[in-house]
Amino acid sequence: MGLCRLACFLFLTALPLLAADHEGASIEEHRRELDQVKQELEESRQHVKRLENQETDVITQLKSVDKNLSLTQRYVRKLSDMESVLKTDVDSISGDLTHTLRELRRRKAFLRERVRWIYMKGRYRGLDVLLSSGSLSNLLHRSAFYKAITDNDHRLISNIFAQQRRIEDKKTDLEIRLADVKNIAEEKKREQKRFEDQKQDRKHILSKVKKEKSGLQKLVAELEKRQAQINEIIAALEKARKAKKKDRRETEGPDLFSRDKGDLPWPVKGRILKKFGTIVHPEYGTKTLNNGIDISAGKGEKVRAVAAGEVVYTGHLPGFGRFLIVSHISGYYSLYGNLASVGVRKGETLRQNDPVGTAGETEVSDTPQIHFELRQERKILNPLSWLSTE
Repeated sequence: MGLCRLACFLFLTALPLLAADHEGASIEEHRRELDQVKQELEESRQHVKRLENQETDVITQLKSVDKNLSLTQRYVRKLSDMESVLKTDVDSISGDLTHTLRELRRRKAFLRERVRWIYMKGRYRGLDVLLSSGSLSNLLHRSAFYKAITDNDHRLISNIFAQQRRIEDKKTDLEIRLADVKNIAEEKKREQKRFEDQKQDRKHILSKVKKEKSGLQKLVAELEKRQAQINEIIAALEKARKAKKKDRRETEGPDLFSRDKGDLPWPVKGRILKKFGTIVHPEYGTKTLNNGIDISAGKGEKVRAVAAGEVVYTGHLPGFGRFLIVSHISGYYSLYGNLASVGVRKGETLRQNDPVGTAGETEVSDTPQIHFELRQERKILNPLSWLSTE
C-alpha cells in the first residue's frame, strides 16, 4: 500500500456518519395537528349523540351533523397528510440504510486490506523509521504519517461498530414507521366509512326536513343566514379595498373584467343544477334565493379562476362548505363554494384558469358540484350573463 493509497484510505475511513434524524420534527408536527383535529371530532360526535337522546328540532340536528361531517373530512385529509409524511420518512430511512450498509462494506474492505498490509509488512518500528528517513524533516514527516495511520486504525474499527449499531437502530425505526403507515391507512379507511355513513344520516335528516313545511321554512332561514354572512364578508372586503385605494391614491387602470363579460371561462365544465335567482318550492311555495349558480363537476376535478386576481378570503361555513373569494380589478369578486379542497392561500395572486381547489363529494352535497357567485362591489351579479356560452 503506497503513500497515495494510504492517504486516500485515511480520508475515506475518516468520513463522518450521516445524520440520523430525517423527518422527525415534521412527523411530530403532523401528529400534533392530527391529535387536535381528532379531539375536536370526538367532541363533535359526543355532541351529536347527546342530541340523538334529546328531543331536538331537525335543523339543530342537521347543523350538528354538518359540523361532524366537516370535521371528519378534515380528519381524513390530515390522516392522508400524515400517511404521506410517514411514507416519505420510510423512503428516507430505507435509502439511508442502503447507503449505510454500502459504507459499512467499504470500511470493512479497507480494514481487511489494512490487516493484510500489516501482516505482509509488519507494524512499523521507530528504529526502522529513524534509519530509513535520511533527514530530520523526513523523520518527522514519516513519524506523523505513521501515527495518523495508527490513529485511523482505531477510528476505523470504532466506526464499523458504530455503523453496525446504527444499522440495527435504523431497521427498528423502519419497522416502527411501516407499522405507523399501516395503522394510519386502516384508520383512514374507517373514517372514510364513517363519513359515508354520516352523509346517509344527513340525507335522511334533510329528507325529513323537506317533507315538513315548518322544517323547510327553518332550512330556508338557515340558508338565508349563510347568504347574509357571505354578504357581510364581501362588504368588509370591499370596504378594505376602497380604503386601501384611497390611502395609496391608486388607479386601477382599464376595466378588463367587464370587457370580458359573456366570455369568461367556466370554473368547472358541467351542467347547471341550480339557477341564479329565486327558487320556489313546488309544493309548499317557500322561496329560496340563490345568489349564484350550482354547477355539476367530476370528482376531483380542478376548479379554476375565471379571471386574474388575488385570493382575499378562504373559509368554511356550515351548509356552504369550504369556499374562497377572489378579488379582481375594479371591485369585481368571484366566489367558489362547496369545494372538496382549497388549493390556494389568502394573498396568493392568480392568473385566469389557475386552479383554486377541487370539486368532490362534501358534507353539503352527495354528488360533486360547486357553488359559484359573482359580485361587483356589493352588487350580486348573474353569473350566466358573464360566463361564456360556448
